[in-house]
Amino acid sequence: MERCFAAGAHATGRALTIEQESPPYAEFRNEHALLAAYRRNAGALGRTFAEPGDPAARMNRASTDMGNVSQTVPATHPCPGIGSLPAVDHQKEFAAHAAGPAGDRAVLDGATAPALTAADAAADSAQRERLLAGRDTPARG
Repeated sequence: MERCFAAGAHATGRALTIEQESPPYAEFRNEHALLAAYRRNAGALGRTFAEPGDPAARMNRASTDMGNVSQTVPATHPCPGIGSLPAVDHQKEFAAHAAGPAGDRAVLDGATAPALTAADAAADSAQRERLLAGRDTPARG
Protein backbone atom coordinates (compact mmCIF):
# COMPACT_ATOMS: atom_id res chain seq x y z
CA MET A 1 0.00 0.00 0.00
CA GLU A 2 2.81 2.40 0.87
CA ARG A 3 4.36 1.88 -2.57
CA CYS A 4 1.08 2.96 -4.19
CA PHE A 5 1.08 6.18 -2.19
CA ALA A 6 4.79 6.71 -2.91
CA ALA A 7 4.16 6.23 -6.64
CA GLY A 8 1.30 8.73 -6.50
CA ALA A 9 3.47 11.24 -4.70
CA HIS A 10 6.29 10.73 -7.19
CA ALA A 11 3.94 11.05 -10.18
CA THR A 12 2.59 14.35 -8.88
CA GLY A 13 5.93 15.73 -7.74
CA ARG A 14 4.89 15.74 -4.09
CA ALA A 15 6.61 14.53 -0.96
CA LEU A 16 5.15 11.67 1.05
CA THR A 17 5.50 11.19 4.79
CA ILE A 18 3.89 8.20 6.48
CA GLU A 19 3.71 8.19 10.25
CA GLN A 20 2.97 5.01 12.16
CA GLU A 21 0.07 5.73 14.54
CA SER A 22 0.61 2.71 16.74
CA PRO A 23 3.16 -0.06 17.12
CA PRO A 24 2.71 -2.83 14.56
CA TYR A 25 1.18 -6.11 15.64
CA ALA A 26 3.76 -8.88 15.50
CA GLU A 27 3.03 -12.33 14.13
CA PHE A 28 1.43 -14.54 16.76
CA ARG A 29 3.45 -17.62 17.71
CA ASN A 30 1.68 -20.47 19.44
CA GLU A 31 3.58 -22.40 22.06
CA HIS A 32 2.73 -25.81 20.64
CA ALA A 33 2.97 -27.90 23.82
CA LEU A 34 0.72 -25.46 25.67
CA LEU A 35 -1.69 -25.44 22.74
CA ALA A 36 -1.82 -29.26 22.72
CA ALA A 37 -2.52 -29.29 26.47
CA TYR A 38 -5.21 -26.64 26.01
CA ARG A 39 -6.86 -28.67 23.26
CA ARG A 40 -6.89 -31.76 25.52
CA ASN A 41 -8.39 -29.80 28.41
CA ALA A 42 -10.94 -27.96 26.30
CA GLY A 43 -11.83 -31.21 24.53
CA ALA A 44 -12.48 -32.84 27.91
CA LEU A 45 -14.98 -30.03 28.54
CA GLY A 46 -16.75 -30.90 25.29
CA ARG A 47 -15.15 -28.24 23.11
CA THR A 48 -14.49 -29.08 19.46
CA PHE A 49 -12.03 -27.43 17.11
CA ALA A 50 -12.19 -26.33 13.50
CA GLU A 51 -10.05 -28.24 11.05
CA PRO A 52 -7.05 -26.51 9.44
CA GLY A 53 -8.24 -24.57 6.42
CA ASP A 54 -11.68 -23.94 7.92
CA PRO A 55 -12.28 -20.16 8.13
CA ALA A 56 -13.18 -20.60 11.80
CA ALA A 57 -9.64 -21.90 12.45
CA ARG A 58 -7.97 -18.64 11.43
CA MET A 59 -6.56 -16.48 14.17
CA ASN A 60 -8.41 -13.18 14.46
CA ARG A 61 -5.66 -10.58 14.68
CA ALA A 62 -7.90 -7.55 14.97
CA SER A 63 -7.05 -5.23 17.82
CA THR A 64 -4.72 -7.49 19.75
CA ASP A 65 -1.10 -7.19 20.71
CA MET A 66 -0.98 -10.85 21.75
CA GLY A 67 1.39 -11.48 18.84
CA ASN A 68 3.81 -9.01 20.41
CA VAL A 69 3.44 -10.78 23.76
CA SER A 70 4.00 -14.19 22.18
CA GLN A 71 7.36 -13.05 20.81
CA THR A 72 8.66 -12.82 24.39
CA VAL A 73 6.49 -15.13 26.50
CA PRO A 74 5.38 -18.67 25.60
CA ALA A 75 1.70 -18.19 24.75
CA THR A 76 -1.52 -19.50 23.28
CA HIS A 77 -4.56 -17.42 22.47
CA PRO A 78 -7.66 -19.59 22.65
CA CYS A 79 -10.98 -18.13 21.61
CA PRO A 80 -13.87 -20.42 22.60
CA GLY A 81 -16.63 -20.29 20.04
CA ILE A 82 -20.28 -19.61 20.77
CA GLY A 83 -21.76 -21.17 17.64
CA SER A 84 -22.58 -17.83 16.07
CA LEU A 85 -20.90 -18.17 12.67
CA PRO A 86 -21.22 -16.60 10.21
CA ALA A 87 -22.01 -13.77 12.65
CA VAL A 88 -18.91 -12.38 14.34
CA ASP A 89 -18.05 -9.78 16.98
CA HIS A 90 -19.87 -6.45 16.77
CA GLN A 91 -22.83 -7.89 14.87
CA LYS A 92 -26.36 -8.07 16.25
CA GLU A 93 -26.62 -11.82 15.62
CA PHE A 94 -23.38 -12.43 17.52
CA ALA A 95 -24.72 -10.48 20.51
CA ALA A 96 -27.80 -12.70 20.59
CA HIS A 97 -25.62 -15.82 20.78
CA ALA A 98 -23.30 -14.27 23.36
CA ALA A 99 -26.22 -13.42 25.66
CA GLY A 100 -27.50 -17.00 25.63
CA PRO A 101 -26.44 -20.38 27.01
CA ALA A 102 -23.63 -20.76 24.45
CA GLY A 103 -22.11 -17.49 25.64
CA ASP A 104 -22.36 -18.57 29.27
CA ARG A 105 -20.68 -21.88 28.45
CA ALA A 106 -17.92 -20.12 26.52
CA VAL A 107 -17.16 -17.94 29.55
CA LEU A 108 -16.95 -20.93 31.88
CA ASP A 109 -14.96 -23.10 29.47
CA GLY A 110 -12.84 -20.09 28.51
CA ALA A 111 -11.73 -19.78 32.14
CA THR A 112 -11.57 -23.48 33.02
CA ALA A 113 -9.55 -24.86 30.09
CA PRO A 114 -6.67 -22.35 30.40
CA ALA A 115 -6.61 -22.83 34.19
CA LEU A 116 -6.34 -26.60 33.73
CA THR A 117 -3.62 -26.05 31.13
CA ALA A 118 -1.63 -23.82 33.49
CA ALA A 119 -1.99 -26.42 36.25
CA ASP A 120 -0.74 -29.13 33.88
CA ALA A 121 2.30 -27.04 32.93
CA ALA A 122 3.06 -26.19 36.56
CA ALA A 123 2.77 -29.83 37.65
CA ASP A 124 5.20 -31.08 34.98
CA SER A 125 8.68 -30.01 36.09
CA ALA A 126 10.29 -30.43 32.66
CA GLN A 127 7.50 -28.47 30.96
CA ARG A 128 7.57 -25.80 33.67
CA GLU A 129 11.34 -25.30 33.38
CA ARG A 130 11.19 -25.22 29.58
CA LEU A 131 8.44 -22.59 29.63
CA LEU A 132 10.16 -20.48 32.26
CA ALA A 133 13.44 -20.62 30.34
CA GLY A 134 11.67 -19.33 27.23
CA ARG A 135 9.89 -16.41 28.81
CA ASP A 136 12.55 -13.80 28.05
CA THR A 137 13.74 -15.11 24.71
CA PRO A 138 12.03 -14.78 21.34
CA ALA A 139 9.45 -17.50 20.73
CA ARG A 140 10.29 -20.15 18.21
CA GLY A 141 7.75 -21.09 15.52
